[in-house]
Amino acid sequence: MVFLPLFSGHAQTVSPSIRSLPAASPITYGQSLSNSVLTGGSVSAGGVVTTFAGNGEAGFSDGTGSAARFNNPAGIALDPSGNVYVADQDNHRIRKITPAGVVTTLAGDGYWGSTDGPGLSARFKFPSALALDNSGNIYVADSINNRIRKITASGQVATLAGNGETALADGAGTTQARFWYPNGVAVDSSGNVYVGDSYNNRLRYVNRYGYVTTLAGSGAFGQYNVIKFADGNGNVAIFHSPQGVAVDSSANVYIADKGNHRIRKYKSGVVSTLAGSGEPGFTDGTGAAAQFGRPEAVAVDAAGNVYVAEFRKIRKVTPAGVVTTLAGGNENGFRDGVGTNALFNEPAGVAVDAAGNLYIGDTGNHRIRKLSFAVPGTWAWTSPSHTPSAGTNPMSVTFTPNDNVNFSPVITQVSVSVSKAVPTILSSPTATSIETGQALSSSSLVGGSASVPGRFAFSTPSIQPSIGTASHSVTFTPTDTNNYHTAITSVNVMVRKATPAMIRAPTASLITFGQTIANSILSNGLANVAGTFSWANPTSIPSAGVSLNAVRFSPANTTNYNIITTNINLIS
Repeated sequence: MVFLPLFSGHAQTVSPSIRSLPAASPITYGQSLSNSVLTGGSVSAGGVVTTFAGNGEAGFSDGTGSAARFNNPAGIALDPSGNVYVADQDNHRIRKITPAGVVTTLAGDGYWGSTDGPGLSARFKFPSALALDNSGNIYVADSINNRIRKITASGQVATLAGNGETALADGAGTTQARFWYPNGVAVDSSGNVYVGDSYNNRLRYVNRYGYVTTLAGSGAFGQYNVIKFADGNGNVAIFHSPQGVAVDSSANVYIADKGNHRIRKYKSGVVSTLAGSGEPGFTDGTGAAAQFGRPEAVAVDAAGNVYVAEFRKIRKVTPAGVVTTLAGGNENGFRDGVGTNALFNEPAGVAVDAAGNLYIGDTGNHRIRKLSFAVPGTWAWTSPSHTPSAGTNPMSVTFTPNDNVNFSPVITQVSVSVSKAVPTILSSPTATSIETGQALSSSSLVGGSASVPGRFAFSTPSIQPSIGTASHSVTFTPTDTNNYHTAITSVNVMVRKATPAMIRAPTASLITFGQTIANSILSNGLANVAGTFSWANPTSIPSAGVSLNAVRFSPANTTNYNIITTNINLIS
């Protein structure tokens, strides 16, 4: 049967949610925000539905994206490389879609039948569900053929179980085992296969050697019993047209119990209800407070969340049984969009990848849809020309979605680290000379300029440099110390010899006329540095009486100090 969409149109624009903020690379004061690079960050919405492949026309053609055509596609399976496999029911084929959306035919020649053999020579009859094992083998619920088929990684098709007769029988694969419209298939990590045997109202098990047993389901409803639902041990439990099945890493099996409008769980031989009241509807809630409308397919992720494809919607059931609607409106139709703005038409297949993206066999729309939560787009500074102060500053950023039809921009704040800038010394100051013994602080710095206002000062002003000309460090301190570091340059400082200070002139002893000055002894003289007093003209012979004569003070450190001369009285 071909399903026709009942409604289409434009989705409403929604504001996505920020899952993580981008990181901003640091900048230096004086740089604008445009110099800070934003990396990372993610934005999500409540289920972004897009069309992965198919143009909506029932038919058959390989191609890319909308160039491809399907005819009531149902079951979906994924491999670790991101390839999508589709049970293309009314084309009686198994299709493959690459991550780039390139659709090819993996198996089936397009005619119904049950022929095994190389992929494109094999035949199926309304295949409805797929599962993929760790070795790349694909298992097919070949519904009308009442068989479970296997496609090897090399493309060979074989019958794993079921002899094609409509009945219920356990036993060896193709000789004894029988199914009645198997419509769900899953495979565990050991290669064991679980089957939703729809018209037998049972959950079946096929080991890796093809031997079939019944895990659960009394089949009572199939015998027209008025009771159509019961939890309990395997042979007590009652299903009503179980469809899709999924198995988690702990071998818990989840069943889309279509006729009971419930999601069931099989664990260690016991069947329970994970969610659903049994009354058809689309109410979200927990456990029995939730309602489903003819659930068709299930998938389970690594965290134990179960995803359900049903009449018009895609639902999620947590391990605690909390049911929420991810996507799908209240009418059948086709529309890409976000959450309940998107429309489906009888989706009958769902699979989940490691990133949490869902792939959906949108049966009545003849398309493969993708439901993701990440919204692609770009981050940018809201005011890129703004120059922030030094420090850590919260600054406005804008996320612009690539899809501006369905999503509106989002504005938030991101912290950016702004380091202080280092001023540029345009010209160094000059230093006035000082005398030995004076600290650098006695030298005045004159002139000098930098890229910002500030002042120059000696870096170590208390140092007393030696005589001569030497280079000394000068620090430039900007006026704006909040946004600028200090800068270092150097200047030459000339240190002159110092002139000692005469504290007390010496006294001269008496001499007799005719004696030279050298015979007069100088005593009690004192200067501010170590040294000796001596007569400036020791060979002269003064006249009798009192006369002024020159006395020289010679510092012990003649490298740093000058010789000074004074006059004292001499009596002859």
